[in-house]
Amino acid sequence: MNNRLTEPTPLSTAYVDVHGACRYTSLSRRTLDYARAEGELPFIKKGKKVLFAVRDLDKWIQRDRIDVTNTVQRLEGGQPNE
Repeated sequence: MNNRLTEPTPLSTAYVDVHGACRYTSLSRRTLDYARAEGELPFIKKGKKVLFAVRDLDKWIQRDRIDVTNTVQRLEGGQPNE
């Protein structure tokens, strides 16, 4: 039986450590630690290492996205999409 790890495929999940997550999101470690402690941000712990799936970081960031399309249309005199 072959126990070697296979090369990642395009469908595999990318993971980053805390430092990588800070760089990826442009947020502080304290912000990420708080979100993790509050249960807002899923993570994986392997030994002492904490890892985040990039797709989870993307979902977490998008939850706070504010759509201003209706505001812009109203300011330009158009009808908002409702």
